[in-house]
Amino acid sequence: MSPERLLGLECSFPSDVWSLGILAYELATGNLPDSYVQNSCASNILNFKNVVINQPSPSIKENANISSQFRHFVDCCLKKNARSRATISELLAHSFCSRQDAWITTVGAWVQTGQAAHGRPHEKRGSVVTQG
Repeated sequence: MSPERLLGLECSFPSDVWSLGILAYELATGNLPDSYVQNSCASNILNFKNVVINQPSPSIKENANISSQFRHFVDCCLKKNARSRATISELLAHSFCSRQDAWITTVGAWVQTGQAAHGRPHEKRGSVVTQG
């Protein structure tokens, strides 16, 4: 939950960017930020609010498996002040996303080449849900 939501302020796209940052943090590390986990149960909701509002923003520690570009992307999402937080346009232009564009373009070309070679678009292989 973004700081502005916890403060009862008007929420808009910057709150969504905060949520994206928390989600990206969790996906990259496999965990919520430590301070969030320690203060997440109902009896600690006031502590949780205090942590989100008053403690430093969560930041992914340096790790050989997580790029500095990704860590910076998450940091841009988790600025306490909503006005200082990156906008969607800024995030899309971020070096982490730009790097992914090249990969997506390559995969897209590969898929199109495969479709052209087989003369058909991706076909449905079947369902994992059985009826009966």
